[in-house]
Parts: sequence; structure tokens; C-alpha cells
Amino acid sequence: MIVGTNTFGKGIVQSIYELDDGSGFKITTDEFFTPSGNTIHGVGIAPDVEVELDEALRGETEIPHDKDNQLQKALEVLGQ
Repeated sequence: MIVGTNTFGKGIVQSIYELDDGSGFKITTDEFFTPSGNTIHGVGIAPDVEVELDEALRGETEIPHDKDNQLQKALEVLGQ
């Protein structure tokens, strides 16, 4: 069960390798998939219960648990 908003969709891992001459290269080394085999890259994962974070909390780096409306909804859903 996912509560919140659609995830960003970053579904790949890129690794950087430096060469002896100081140059380097970046290569995609891993990709994330859902259990059913669908890629999440560029798509994200849609929540089962959509809840936007309260506008006043956006941009905060730390949100107290009792003020986090997404967390409170998730706890409510778990309690059902």
C-alpha cells in the first residue's frame, strides 16, 4: 500500500568510472522494476491513496510526525 503522491520516476542507477588518464565515463548499471516487472524510470509509481503534502510543509527539511499529513494518512490506512 502506497500513500502520498506519484513518485519522481528515477529508476536507474548510473555509475561513474575514472580512467587512468583523468578522463572518465558514466554508464547505466542498474534499473529498478516493480514486482510485476514494469520499469519505474520516467514513470514513477502511482500511490494507492493519493495525498498531497500540505502546502505549508513543502520546502521543510524536517517535518514533525504529528504535522505530516501524508504520514498521518498512512497510519490511518494501516489501522483499517
